[in-house]
Amino acid sequence: MGEDSAWLDGIDESEVGSDKVDKSDFDLRMKHMNLEHMRLKTMRVMMENSSQQHLKLWTKLEVIKLSVQERERQNRELMLVLTLPQRLKVSDDEDNGTMPAAGFAQAPFSQVHMELEKVFLNQKVFKQAMNEYNTFLGRREKFKKNDKIRCSAACVARHCE
Repeated sequence: MGEDSAWLDGIDESEVGSDKVDKSDFDLRMKHMNLEHMRLKTMRVMMENSSQQHLKLWTKLEVIKLSVQERERQNRELMLVLTLPQRLKVSDDEDNGTMPAAGFAQAPFSQVHMELEKVFLNQKVFKQAMNEYNTFLGRREKFKKNDKIRCSAACVARHCE
């Protein structure tokens, strides 16, 4: 027995003979080798698929992460637009008449300055700002009923002017 019969490892030559191997033993050994080859091939394919699936999952997570970061960036930009003072025209006829927009959506209580004719985004923001501001100062306010666009408030405390 030499190098040519390396595939016969594990077969006792005394049982089989010196130069001959039964056809059934040969077939069994070949089936075993084919099964082992198929198992290794299957494992290699599974590992490749697993790495491809992992790559696809990682790519999806990166896309989600980028979209979340993009949304956060857009929200920050929107908040900057809402909180930075802007100049608005009072009317179309007046070119130089402007008034500041509400610029204290994120400001602490002590840094909020209410001004006459201050413009807010909507009534809800105005009422919320007035409530928080007057709560901080210890005052009560009364909202006058106007229309859906305009709203005004008056202080009901005795020391208000």
